[in-house]
Amino acid sequence: MSSGISVFYRNKYLLASFFFLLLSQSAHADLVVESAWVKLAPPAIQMSAAYMKLSNQQQQVQVITQVSADCCASAMLHVNKVQGDKVFMEHLDQLSIPAQSSVDLKPGEVHIMLMKPRIPLVLDTPVRITFTFSDGSRQSVETLVKRDE
Repeated sequence: MSSGISVFYRNKYLLASFFFLLLSQSAHADLVVESAWVKLAPPAIQMSAAYMKLSNQQQQVQVITQVSADCCASAMLHVNKVQGDKVFMEHLDQLSIPAQSSVDLKPGEVHIMLMKPRIPLVLDTPVRITFTFSDGSRQSVETLVKRDE
């Protein structure tokens, strides 16, 4: 009898652990990434930019706190700002994608700066970009270097 009770509690514990794992994984679902591409830069330029549409189909906001790319020493979220007759880029510490909404990363607006390439970013070179979220989870997307789209 005692072994039956032991098996019951062990199975109950495993079942509870399974549901906790399932719920914790669904708490952060991946963003839907569309139309991702990296801009082909002139050969002497040591930076490029990545663009894409990020869609959050969850019921809560998703916050990207860091971005990295396998091709480059550094990757950062930037936004172009206009002040008077000057345009400059400003670093973003994070990017929030509202629930049930999307954010477009596009030229002249929010984008990912890719700096100090470790490999030549020539046409059709694959680039893996990884997002780190505020909950510590990560998501990677692979894209290609392309001419202006």
